[in-house]
Amino acid sequence: MISKTHFAKWHISLGLGFALLLAASCSTAPKPNPEAEAAAAALQKRANEGRIYVGKVTLAQQEYHKSHAEYSSDLKALLVEQKIDFITESENYTYSTAESEDGKAFTMTAIPKGEDLPSIIGMVHVYATVDETPSPVDGKTYVTSTSDRRICETVGPSKAPPSTPVIDMLSLTCAPDTQESKW
Repeated sequence: MISKTHFAKWHISLGLGFALLLAASCSTAPKPNPEAEAAAAALQKRANEGRIYVGKVTLAQQEYHKSHAEYSSDLKALLVEQKIDFITESENYTYSTAESEDGKAFTMTAIPKGEDLPSIIGMVHVYATVDETPSPVDGKTYVTSTSDRRICETVGPSKAPPSTPVIDMLSLTCAPDTQESKW
């Protein structure tokens, strides 16, 4: 004879097992779609082309500025020296560059040729800082510089140029209508 307690435990266990089986069979988890996954990977690869190129060019200019206290006026020669191909367009993007009038900022934009990619902007900004402490050698104060670099892109696909990054005290941040590029 089965006791009431034993029967109740068995009944609860059976009920929980049935509930789990029912939940597993009613799962609405999406089935893998190889075609959609391949299309998403191809789109990501095409967008990364622009992100990586803008990143390489802005990094080359940032490094050049550290050594020469100015941006290179001959971008093609700088890139060849850095073993980076100089291009103004690719299959997916058209690239353009600009330097601010005061020589503190260098920007590069990548505008997509198609409708499904984000627009990208890269910026290098140099900040001058004055060291208020006189040098122990000659008693003078010196101006030093530091720089920041940021790669931003539109939140979704766009053929319009992205907003320029915001220049803060000693750093750059992506404009509110853009996001930092992940590459």
